[in-house]
Formats: sequence, structure tokens, C-alpha cells
Amino acid sequence: MSRSAYYRKEVRNYKWESRRKVFVDGILDFLFMLFGISMITGVLLFVLSYWNYY
Repeated sequence: MSRSAYYRKEVRNYKWESRRKVFVDGILDFLFMLFGISMITGVLLFVLSYWNYY
């Protein structure tokens, strides 16, 4: 394999790896955001229901 073909293969592999990393980071960010929103909503509902009964 020539040097330029090897370089093109490396660049293609790097682009694919970075695209996959961005995709996984997006999914993880979405899951953490969902978890955070659920926790905040749960705490607010608990406080409001506690405040309503006393």
C-alpha cells in the first residue's frame, strides 16, 4: 500500500471514529438531561404535595 493510500485510509477512519464519538456523546447528554429533568420534577412534585397537605 502506498503512503498516500494509507493516509487516506487513516483520515477516513478518523472521521468515522469522531462521528461515532459525537453520536455517543449526544446520546449520553440526552440521557443525563432526561435524568436531571426527572429528578427536578420529582422533587418539585414531592415538595408541592407535602406543602399541600400541611
